[in-house]
Amino acid sequence: MTEMPRTACLAVLLIIGSAGQAAATGFCEVPSTSDGFVALRKAPSTSAGMMARMKAGDEVMIVGDAAPRGRWFKVYWWRGQDRHEKGFEKPAGTGWVHGSLLKDCG
Repeated sequence: MTEMPRTACLAVLLIIGSAGQAAATGFCEVPSTSDGFVALRKAPSTSAGMMARMKAGDEVMIVGDAAPRGRWFKVYWWRGQDRHEKGFEKPAGTGWVHGSLLKDCG
């Protein structure tokens, strides 16, 4: 049996690693709340500063390489249909959202 070249081993590891990250990524629509917004925070805590007030119909994507901290998830955020109209590469912001406020991610 022949030995696999070092570059081939590295390529396999990169493919496996990136597949795990892609599986951990999900898009979620921001739901309506009694407050009328969902807070996008600077850090995974209710005491962290608020960066934005996300509205119902806005969209977030869970950052695949950032493991949740407790029930908090690091996300990219787009207003309304901006991701579809302006492109994936231009989120309105990046921050933290409590997991109880994320619905139907996938």
